Amino acid sequence: MSKAVIQSVTRDKEGQAGEALKPCTLVDASVRSNVVKHGTLGAKTPVAVVLERDWVGQGVEDTTIPSGDNFKWRVFRTGEEVLMLLKAGESVAEGASLESAGNGELQAVTTGTALVQARETIDNSTGTDATFIKVEVL
Repeated sequence: MSKAVIQSVTRDKEGQAGEALKPCTLVDASVRSNVVKHGTLGAKTPVAVVLERDWVGQGVEDTTIPSGDNFKWRVFRTGEEVLMLLKAGESVAEGASLESAGNGELQAVTTGTALVQARETIDNSTGTDATFIKVEVL
């Protein structure tokens, strides 16, 4: 069972990576081939998230899906919970609203549309890489 999925009733979709992708990355849900990271800062978008390749023994921490490889992703609905990526330099409290950072990761809402709500407090303010965060889809 996927570690990226905390609580969901929706089904997985299959696609082909249009660039290197990590599990828990927010992706553009409008395509199935050449899937890429969601690239518009603060934009309203379906919460489409890359899942780890557990069928080949790869977890969320140790996987990068190369461009051109097939992978699974899922569009999460309101109330469902998922593990996503909080960008480096962010510190958020449980209950904080998060938006797309424009690079497949999340950040605290600035002027954009809240997509998810943090389900835990994470301090990645001194981090140099994105870190995992449990969220609930709004």
